[in-house]
Amino acid sequence: MEITARDIARLLELEKKKAELSFKKTIFGMDTEKEMIEISANAMEISNRMKTAGIEIAVPCDDALKAYDARINAFSSEQIKESMKARSGDPYSLLKEKGEIVKRNFSNRMEIAKLAVILAKMKKDHKSALVCAIRSGKIESEMFLDGNDSALLIQFAKSLGRCGIFCGIDGSKLKGGECADDGCEVRIELQNRIVYLPSDDAKSKLDENMKKMVELNRSIQLKNAVRQIKVFSDEEDKEFAGLQRRYLDLLNEQDEILRDFNKEEALSVTIG
Repeated sequence: MEITARDIARLLELEKKKAELSFKKTIFGMDTEKEMIEISANAMEISNRMKTAGIEIAVPCDDALKAYDARINAFSSEQIKESMKARSGDPYSLLKEKGEIVKRNFSNRMEIAKLAVILAKMKKDHKSALVCAIRSGKIESEMFLDGNDSALLIQFAKSLGRCGIFCGIDGSKLKGGECADDGCEVRIELQNRIVYLPSDDAKSKLDENMKKMVELNRSIQLKNAVRQIKVFSDEEDKEFAGLQRRYLDLLNEQDEILRDFNKEEALSVTIG
């Protein structure tokens, strides 16, 4: 059995939902118990597997988030509620600033999940310093990471950079202030996923692929609707099958364009 980066990203989605439900209950008195029980059970299942696998999530800028929480908690629920209604005042401003970090981290949840998987694979004497660096939101000094897999170190630096913690790898040395991919990666949103492509050329190929898929899917749906009201001739059946094969070819082409990124999402840790 294993736990993947996709599983951990799903946990981050569930934890965000739990925080939203808790806020609604505390500040606005909404009944969120039923939904909270269901979400908590799903989150617990993943959390238990992570614990067994020795995986720890390090949230970028978590130190800043905790500082915001301390300042926000100094206000009463009523003060926060009124400030939010008026969309002004210190509680509203603090929540808005905190929300920007939370939103950025949620957008980068897959990268945070990859970092968690890679950290679990690193030497124990390096993990603590790396977790602290991620939570602070910056690499303040060079970090020597001898004895770790070089490919994992490169991916680690990439994922850090995608989360806004810019750094580079020189051999086994992690250095802050550099971009691991030399700024050539292209970030796009694809079917509710944030995807990174290696170049503008790859993005152009993906854009063209998706354009063809949309057009072809429209044709397939139209043909399928016609099939509901008439019996296709052999020639029409052959044409319909040809459209489906072309669509499958485009799916395979898209998988090839996204092959390296899909491998990243499949990063995993074996349990047991």
